[in-house]
Amino acid sequence: MIAIGAVWGSVRRQLARVPVAWRTDIPVGVVAVVCWLALPIFLAHVLVGCALIGLVGHHLRTRRLRVLVGRHGRSSSRSTVRTLAYWVFLVGTAAMVVTGLLRLVGVPPDQSWHAASSYFMLGSATVHVIAVRVRLRRRLSHSRVGRNG
Repeated sequence: MIAIGAVWGSVRRQLARVPVAWRTDIPVGVVAVVCWLALPIFLAHVLVGCALIGLVGHHLRTRRLRVLVGRHGRSSSRSTVRTLAYWVFLVGTAAMVVTGLLRLVGVPPDQSWHAASSYFMLGSATVHVIAVRVRLRRRLSHSRVGRNG
């Protein structure tokens, strides 16, 4: 048991050195696409969907959540729109999770709206990535420079 703890501690130290963009941003996008591709295989779709829920939670945990409560440090209409957009995205993601759970327990597809909420979430995620592309690109380029230099 001690060996497992030592190995896990080493893995955690190595992961701490990996930039946040590589630990959260990219895995969330990749798993969202894999979940959509795994749609024909029920168990794979459910398992990857559970992984997506965990990754989104980790992604939110690593971010400053001031944007969710409207504390951007500025009081422009742009920050209000950004706060509203984040809440729409979170509500859409929560709807996708809830409707997925409804489908899992046997609610018919025409009553659960899981497909519609999933496509809404994928669309919102695309808009989110486009909106934060400058910051994301900056994080990814800094991580590349740090590794080579």
